[in-house]
Amino acid sequence: MLWHKLRRDLIENLGANLACIIIITIGIMAFNAFHMAVDNLDLARLRYYEDCRFADGFAAVQEMPASELYRLEEIPGILQVQGHLRRDITVLMPEWGKNLTLRLVGIEPDNPGALNRVIQTQGPGIKAQSKEVLLGKGFMAAHGIKAGDSFDILSGGKKHRLIVAGSGQSPEFIYLVPDEGSFFTDTALFDVAFIDSQAMQALTGQEGIVNEIAFRLQPGSDYEAMAGRVEEILQPYGLKQLVAAEDQISNFMLNQEIDGVRMMANSLPALFILIAVFILYLLLRRMVEQQRLQIGTMKAFGLSDLAIVTHYVL
Repeated sequence: MLWHKLRRDLIENLGANLACIIIITIGIMAFNAFHMAVDNLDLARLRYYEDCRFADGFAAVQEMPASELYRLEEIPGILQVQGHLRRDITVLMPEWGKNLTLRLVGIEPDNPGALNRVIQTQGPGIKAQSKEVLLGKGFMAAHGIKAGDSFDILSGGKKHRLIVAGSGQSPEFIYLVPDEGSFFTDTALFDVAFIDSQAMQALTGQEGIVNEIAFRLQPGSDYEAMAGRVEEILQPYGLKQLVAAEDQISNFMLNQEIDGVRMMANSLPALFILIAVFILYLLLRRMVEQQRLQIGTMKAFGLSDLAIVTHYVL
C-alpha cells in the first residue's frame, strides 16, 4: 500500500522533485569542475616551476660582490647559487603624465641551467651584452609596444635607450609587488623587464655586483637547517630579506589564489545541496500537513510510526 502511495506522491510533486534533482546535479557537477580546475592549476604551477628551475630560497642585500657567492655554495645542503642585479628604473614617457617604473632584472639569457629562468613569450629574444630587454606583457599591451620598438629610461642620472626584444615571464614575478608593499599593481605603471646581466651592470655602473640571490637545495635538505648560516654570510652585505620559496611573495600570492579557488570548490556545491535540502523540507512539510487524515488512517490500519516516517523520508 505504501509503495503505491509513494509512487502517487512522486507523480503529484513531480516538478519539485525534478527541481531538487537538477539542483543536486548542478552541485555535483560544480564540485567536480572546480576540483578539476584546482588540480590543473596546481599541476600547471608545479610544471612551470620545474621547467623554470624555481629556487628554494631567496635573499636580498644592499650590495654584494658576485665573487663572494662561492661562500654560499660551500654550505652543506646547497646545490646551486645564483646572483643578479635588480634596480627599479624610471621610464621616460612624458605623454602619459605619470611616473612609469620598470623593475629591471639582469639575467643570463644563454644559460639553460639558470635558476628562475625567464620564459620568452614574444619576439626574437635578447642578445648577450646588448641593451635589449624582455618586457612584461602588461606593460607592452598598455603602451602599445612591440618587438623592435625602443624607449628611454633614466638610470644613475643619465638617459639610456633600451630596445624591446619581446616579452618574457619569470616564476619569480608572476605577481609583481612594489617594494613599498602594495599588493595591487597596475602593469601600465609598474612592470618587470629583463636585460642581459653584463649590460645591466654597465647600465648601472655596478660591475661585478649583485643585490639579489637565489639558491637551490640538494634533495632532502632542510631550508631551516641552513638559513642561519646563509644569514650569517649575507649580514655584512646589508641583508634585507631571506625567505624560503613558499614565502616568496609571488609564489605566496599564487598559492593564496589557488587556495581561494579550492575553498570555492568546497563551498559552492554545498550551497546547491543546501538549497535542495530546503526545497525538500518545504515539500515534505506541506505534504505532511495536507495528508494528516491519511496518516491517521495508516496508523489505524496498524502501520508503525517508523514505517510512516520511512515512507515520507523516501
